[in-house]
Amino acid sequence: MISASLRILNPFKYKPWQDIYQGSWAVSKNKTLELQLSRYAYYLFEFNISLDWQGRDHAGPEFGLNILGWEIRIALVDNRHWDGYTGWWAS
Repeated sequence: MISASLRILNPFKYKPWQDIYQGSWAVSKNKTLELQLSRYAYYLFEFNISLDWQGRDHAGPEFGLNILGWEIRIALVDNRHWDGYTGWWAS
């Protein structure tokens, strides 16, 4: 698992989160590509990257960037849920 994030809070936040566009496309039986564009004024700048391929629900690489309240998120998620008892995907 590799994850990194950098955030700069917006001291003048005034608007709640607003979803502008959200799309998802099936890539394979268990993988889905997701794209999300939203308005989220809580941060002036935010950068997220996660390369989790397993070990949590809907694992997969994810990239997020927020500049001046405009946020884009791209992820290739697994549609399955992780079973912590067995250490593998739940059926």
